[in-house]
This record gives sequence, structure tokens and C-alpha cells, in this order.
Amino acid sequence: MDNQVTVWDVRKYDKVHSYFSNNPATWVDISQKNLLAVGSGPHVHVWKDAFLSKQHKPYMRHLLPGKMLVDGMFCPYEDVLGLGK
Repeated sequence: MDNQVTVWDVRKYDKVHSYFSNNPATWVDISQKNLLAVGSGPHVHVWKDAFLSKQHKPYMRHLLPGKMLVDGMFCPYEDVLGLGK
């Protein structure tokens, strides 16, 4: 509820870094090319290289005005998002 999406190293139980989300994240997905998608309200932020180092801005952003995203996922072997309402 603090509008942060946190990347953890589960091998060491250690927080690596966090990313800001406009609203509390309702879903996340990781592509086969290690892109991180975060859905929050009508917003989708896609982070490139989010697991290697702290990124300062999203690779891509998308806004669906008037919609509330509940679910999303990358298509297999592609970096294309499929979004649910």
C-alpha cells in the first residue's frame, strides 16, 4: 500500500531496490526477456533491466483512461502484453 514495487533477492532474503507505482500494484509479470510489467489502476509500467540495476524511469508506460486493470501478462516468447479489464 506504499506504492512501491520491491525487487528481492530471495536467495539472501535481501531487498535489492524498489520502484514507484502510481497506485498500489494489482499485478506484475516478468517476460522471458526479463522485462518487468507492473499494473496499477489504469497504468502499466514496463521496466527493462529491472533486476540488474536500479532503473530511474520505466522503459515504457501506458495509460488506459477510465479502465481498472486487474490482470496482465506477457505473451510467450514475445514482449507484448495482454491486458485484462
